Amino acid sequence: MSGLDGARSHTTSQGLPLSPTLTFRARISGGVRGSVCADERGHVIASTLGNALVEVDEKGNEVWSARPPAGMLSSAPAILSDGSRVALTTTGSMLSVAAAGSPVRHVGLPLSAAARPIALLPVQSGGVVVGAGREILWLAQDLSVRASAKTDEDLVESIERGGNILLVTGAGEVLEWRPPDAPRRIASFGGKVRTGALLSPKNHVSAVVDDTTLIDVNLKADTRHIRTQGTTTLEGPPTLLRNGELLVMDSQGLILGFSQKGLETWRVATEPGVSPSNSSSLGGLRAPAIVGGQGRVAIARPGLDVAVVSANGSLLSARGTACPDPESLVPAGPARLVLACASGELFGIANGKKRQ
Repeated sequence: MSGLDGARSHTTSQGLPLSPTLTFRARISGGVRGSVCADERGHVIASTLGNALVEVDEKGNEVWSARPPAGMLSSAPAILSDGSRVALTTTGSMLSVAAAGSPVRHVGLPLSAAARPIALLPVQSGGVVVGAGREILWLAQDLSVRASAKTDEDLVESIERGGNILLVTGAGEVLEWRPPDAPRRIASFGGKVRTGALLSPKNHVSAVVDDTTLIDVNLKADTRHIRTQGTTTLEGPPTLLRNGELLVMDSQGLILGFSQKGLETWRVATEPGVSPSNSSSLGGLRAPAIVGGQGRVAIARPGLDVAVVSANGSLLSARGTACPDPESLVPAGPARLVLACASGELFGIANGKKRQ
């Protein structure tokens, strides 16, 4: 799913490649919409701008594609616990494709067709939480509606927490949804949240607020703690390290890390020899960082090769993996990554393997 897990941590327990190397290059016809996701075989599922849900194998070869019978795909895909691949459409319905590529289902939902969807949230119970605009649905495994609710502000994120759902609005309000009760406000970031949020340690939710401030919100006390506040734009959402540190990229191309006490723990330029002052011309980060089990970080930036950064700040790039429009960078098996670009280019990256 988007964010890789129900906490939206952008973190994987699988190791990232020590020596990242391009293993394949392919193209998804029509271009890629939003985050892609990968299954346990390394197969990648993408929503295309050409209005198809597509699966490619671990070498970039198309396995199947499916189209909604009406409307256009409007969300990135997610994989449910039964292996089905799902994505929303502009008609407010859901396209569902079994792992084998069939059967294909098109399920109508009570969602406003014109509302902008948030990222799908598969939950541990087997269903999926679907949100668009100010409407939120909790669907069972068979995609029937288990619960529904409305909020006072547009939603930007949903997060699973202890069997309940946290909802974050664009205005920075944090709600808890425990059906059959209506969502209730439990905390606030005190500013606008544009790029999503994550569940961080000790009952906190973290996000980039007003584009320049990284904030933790204590869900029990409704208090805010600033990890960092600056004058440059922070390109969220943040990524959560397993020791509780948060990583963000700034508009100058620096990876910045901060402890739970707000101490700076990382400051790494995204490319050796490129100073922060001129790397801003490369554009903003579209794909969030991913953290491996060994403390390494994988990053993608427009015009630069995908790179893996170790905990000591050393950086190794996968030559030949640059594109001007990186859209999603995801783990696709042990020591394997896939970069998907908005143009439809797809790059496989592994640990020192030769290009196929």
